Amino acid sequence: MSTGIILAFAAMFFWGIHDTLLKPLTGRFHPISLAFYKGIPDVILLFFIFIFFGLSFPITITAWVYILLFGIIGTAGYYTFLRAIENGLVSLSVPIAHAYIIITAVLSAFLLGEVLSIPQYLGIFLVMVGVFLLSQNPRELKKLKFNIANKGVKYALLTVGFWGVLYVVMKFMIIELGAMASAFYGDLSILFFMLIAYIISKQSFSKDKKHLSDTKTLVIFCFAVVVGVLATITMMISASLEKVAISMGIVSATPIVVVIVSFIFLKERMNYFQYASIVVLTMGMVLLSVY
Repeated sequence: MSTGIILAFAAMFFWGIHDTLLKPLTGRFHPISLAFYKGIPDVILLFFIFIFFGLSFPITITAWVYILLFGIIGTAGYYTFLRAIENGLVSLSVPIAHAYIIITAVLSAFLLGEVLSIPQYLGIFLVMVGVFLLSQNPRELKKLKFNIANKGVKYALLTVGFWGVLYVVMKFMIIELGAMASAFYGDLSILFFMLIAYIISKQSFSKDKKHLSDTKTLVIFCFAVVVGVLATITMMISASLEKVAISMGIVSATPIVVVIVSFIFLKERMNYFQYASIVVLTMGMVLLSVY
C-alpha cells in the first residue's frame, strides 16, 4: 500500500473525528458562523506550521487563480450542502452530495490524465453505495423519494458539481504550489470567502460570545481545530502522491468514521443499513487502495 493511500485513510480518520467533535457545536452556532470561527485558528495554526517548513509566497498568476477558485468553489459547496440538508432529508442529501467523486474522477481523467482501472471505478461506486446505506434510517424509507423539483435535491446536486470541481482545482493547486502551501492558502482563501458569507448573512458575534466563552465548548473547539488541520495536511499530501479520484474516493467515506466513533463514544445506535454499509465501504476502499 502506497504512502498516498495510507495518508488518504489518515485523512478519512481525521475528518471523521473532526466532524464528530463538531456535532455538539452545530446546535449552538449557525453553520456559517461555526465555519468562520473555526477557520481563523485553522489558518493561524497552518501558518506557523508552514513557516517551519519554509512557506513561500505564490508568485504566479496561475497559482493565485487556483487559490481564489478553491476558496469560491469551496465556500459555494459548503453553502449548497447546508441548504440541501435544511430543505431535504439528510438520508437523501448526504448520499447525493457524496456523488461528487464521479465528477472528480471524470474531470481528473480528462484534465489531468489520471485514468483509473475498472476495479478502482468499481471501488468508487461501492463507496457511494456505502455512504448511501450509512445515511439511511429504516423509519424514513417511505419518505425517501428522488424528486428533481425538490429544493433539497436541487441543492444536493449543486453540491455534487461544486465539490466535484473543487478537488480537481485542489490537484492543480497542489501541482503549482505543493501540498503544504496549498493547505495553507486553500484554507486562507476559504476563510476569506466565509468572512464575506458571515457578513452577508448578518451573523451576530455578540450572540455567539457566550458559547465561545464556555470552557467545554472551547475544549471541543480546540480539539476540532487541531484534528481539522491534520486532516487538511494529510489530505493534501495524499492528493499530491496519488490520483486525486483515489485519494478523495477514500476520504469521501468519512461518514463511516463518524458513525463508528459516535457508536463507541456517544453510544448512538446503529441500524442494519449502517452495519451493511461498513462491509460495502470496506470493499470499495480495498478496491481503491489495492488495484
